[in-house]
Amino acid sequence: MQERTLENLILEDDDYIFGGDLTINGDVNIKNGNLIVSGRIDFADEDASISIEGGDIVCEDLESRADILIRDGDICVKFLDAQNIDSDGNVEVNRYSRIWNIHALNYLVAGDNDSSSITTIQDFYVLGNNDSRTVKARDVLIDGNCHLHCCSITAKAFHCNGEIINCSSMNIG
Repeated sequence: MQERTLENLILEDDDYIFGGDLTINGDVNIKNGNLIVSGRIDFADEDASISIEGGDIVCEDLESRADILIRDGDICVKFLDAQNIDSDGNVEVNRYSRIWNIHALNYLVAGDNDSSSITTIQDFYVLGNNDSRTVKARDVLIDGNCHLHCCSITAKAFHCNGEIINCSSMNIG
């Protein structure tokens, strides 16, 4: 598999497609374009500005030490390991997600989720176990156990097939 390292990635009205693993050490600014990588994307610089407007991030594994801002686009990955994500679109993770704070339209995890603060405009679904803190969403579905570390859930509808552990409060309805 190929590997490439970039210092910055600045694109407008163009997609960046790469077959392999991509490391970006600096800023990412994409307008009206997609970032599509067959392997891993690593936003390696914690002080970098990661901004995508009008496009998607698609890859196997997304690792980011920097905050990610995405407008009018989605993130679709198998594995997610990131600091903070602010998106007005969907964040879809097919296997495992570990993220500090996330704000998205929908946050959908087909495996286990390990996050801190989760806020969605619409839905938060985890088909495995959820290990998080504060959850705010319209609809919340946890197929496994839900561990909340003495924090709360605020939702219009909530369903957990497993055990609810260390929940300080639930505001449902």
